[in-house]
Amino acid sequence: GALIEVWSGMKFGEYMKKHLLEPLGMKRTFFGVPKDEELLSQMAARYIYDKDKNVVRLPLECPFNFTDEYESGGAGLVSCTEDYALFLDALANGGIGKSGKRILSPSSVELMRTNHLKGKQLEDFDLLRKGYGYGLGVRTHLDPSRSGSISPIGEFGWDGAAGGFSMVDVKNKISLTYFQQMHNWDVGIQNKIRNALYSDLNQLTNTKGKG
Repeated sequence: GALIEVWSGMKFGEYMKKHLLEPLGMKRTFFGVPKDEELLSQMAARYIYDKDKNVVRLPLECPFNFTDEYESGGAGLVSCTEDYALFLDALANGGIGKSGKRILSPSSVELMRTNHLKGKQLEDFDLLRKGYGYGLGVRTHLDPSRSGSISPIGEFGWDGAAGGFSMVDVKNKISLTYFQQMHNWDVGIQNKIRNALYSDLNQLTNTKGKG
């Protein structure tokens, strides 16, 4: 984020708005907890399980925004499922959004989803996400026999701290976004959602083939 400000001469949030958010039509994505009462009333609450497995509601705050002016290159954006889906769709289509505007080159998307871990690094990451390596900020699918996923090699995405799930498949040009607001979540639900998507996709493909 700091480098972008130096290179562009713009605040990071302004650069994001001009080159990413507006081209994709992401109208409800911004930094920080909103001060507007209407927007604030639409913010999803966050929850966590305590040591006794009771559900506890967390305060509505963002620990990544240290001040009103701080705009992090790695965290702090507030968004909604509709906007997020537009972003993932652009990645699934080689960097071009539904608006027809390009935000990334196909080679940049390819670099994102290429595993960059080797040796001990890859072994350690496999303990966290079996069958996956790590690209540029994203997990990337390497081994279906270990992951239990029926998605293709190179399917990529990332998780949110409270269980949000993002998945991009360039091969089939599909994406999936799932949001929940519960900390201490079980990754199993994400695997089930992903495989349900591909089961439906395979069934649809087979039906078309028979026709």
